[in-house]
Amino acid sequence: MRKITSLLFLLVMFSTFKASALDFSASLNSGYANMHPYEGRFYTGVSFNFEFESNFGIHYTFLGGNKYFHMPLAPYLGLLAAGASLKNNAEDSTSESSGLKGAIAIAILVSIIPETVSFKIPIFSGVELTPYVSPLQLDCYSYNGYKSYYPMFAFGSKIHIKLDKLRARISPYIEYRLEYSNIYNRAFSTGIELTYRFDFS
Repeated sequence: MRKITSLLFLLVMFSTFKASALDFSASLNSGYANMHPYEGRFYTGVSFNFEFESNFGIHYTFLGGNKYFHMPLAPYLGLLAAGASLKNNAEDSTSESSGLKGAIAIAILVSIIPETVSFKIPIFSGVELTPYVSPLQLDCYSYNGYKSYYPMFAFGSKIHIKLDKLRARISPYIEYRLEYSNIYNRAFSTGIELTYRFDFS
């Protein structure tokens, strides 16, 4: 149990490398997603962004629309990992308290694994190209009263138009998604993002 917890902790620490030099920002998103075999959906939502001096960034996005919802996959995986930990502990240990604490720790550590990793490429003053990969997405579609959940892998790109005096930026983006279990369930998404950078100095 301790080895597993330590490994997950190191994974999260690696994903948030150089956290002492980060910028935190929040974004309002609005866009359109079209996934086979569903009709296209307009959505709105929020993103939380942690961007580092190395130009890498990690991101968490929550979106909602008509019979559509999107969130990071990691919290769901965290619950599964915690359940597996509790089951394993019940079989191998007599300490329920330590097993519960370990399961909670695993759930938290897995849940905060980034949904998306990006890299900013300066084009010229005030404009950045930001390609990204997003291997931990979860899309939910409702149809005829039934909900279907799709773990997705995505890649895309944003153009950041920086408004430094306002600590803000405007970012049109385009994204392509693939479902892990069925490559024919593909999604295309495009939209615009308005971001505000917080200053905690």
